[in-house]
Amino acid sequence: MARTVGRATGKAILAGEHFVVHGVPALAVPAPGGVVEVELDEAGAGQAPAGHVRACLEVLHRQCGGPAPDTLSVRVRSSLPPGAGLGSSAALSVALGRAWAARTGRPGNDDELRAVSLACERIAHGNPSGIDTEVALTGRALRFVRGAPPRSVAVAEGLGLVVVDTGAARSTRTMVEEVERRRAADPAAFQRRGTQTRELVEAMEGALATGDLPTLGAAFDAAQRVLVEIGVSTPEIDRAVAALRRAGATGAKLTGKGGGGAVIGPCRAADLDAVIGQLQAAGWRVALAGALTSAERERGR
Repeated sequence: MARTVGRATGKAILAGEHFVVHGVPALAVPAPGGVVEVELDEAGAGQAPAGHVRACLEVLHRQCGGPAPDTLSVRVRSSLPPGAGLGSSAALSVALGRAWAARTGRPGNDDELRAVSLACERIAHGNPSGIDTEVALTGRALRFVRGAPPRSVAVAEGLGLVVVDTGAARSTRTMVEEVERRRAADPAAFQRRGTQTRELVEAMEGALATGDLPTLGAAFDAAQRVLVEIGVSTPEIDRAVAALRRAGATGAKLTGKGGGGAVIGPCRAADLDAVIGQLQAAGWRVALAGALTSAERERGR
């Protein structure tokens, strides 16, 4: 059979990291320009499946039928830095599922593909919220509450997002365990921060819809302060946050579970090149940048 292709987008969480698993809403957008593309072909035409790719193919084989992983080869192209908190593992699982469906007819719908992706995410992260999978599936900006259908979020034209990769190693499991330790030690303080995060999600959603960049940036800064308080920021993240602000972002915060990975900052879309140039001149790696959007889904079939 000829090769089949699947694609999916990564995500950037604007607010709600760590709190979303406790029922607080989270807000996420497609990572600008952050796409994973997968090609499946007969064995020998590319690389043999290995690591997490193989684990995902085994999930697909078990849940959807079709060829054994050993009979396939895989090519993966990704503009998402792995392990940076940008949803690369969820995008990979959805892209693999779409390429698998093009070969076998299954997963036959988003519900089946969601189940496959979440099974793969449990292998990668233990207890995923599901937000990475939803953005990878829909390719849209979303307000997400665990256990409820996600809701699309309006995004005004003219807003940009810059993503800096700190390059620092991170472990999602380690960060989740640290946050849980702090929550157990002081549940009341954690609940207060959850309430504050809920309010920030509301503020960000309104600012995205109206294009209110100052309010959006201030909410980013407030969200970062909460993340510092729960112990998931690092000195390198703090330096990247400061660098983004100096370069012209109206605010900045880590995205994802923290401990390293990516830092994001909003700016005017018209100022993207200037912000990128200042960051690069200061020695920072800009992993992704582009217009914030409530983009249509990328089915890749």
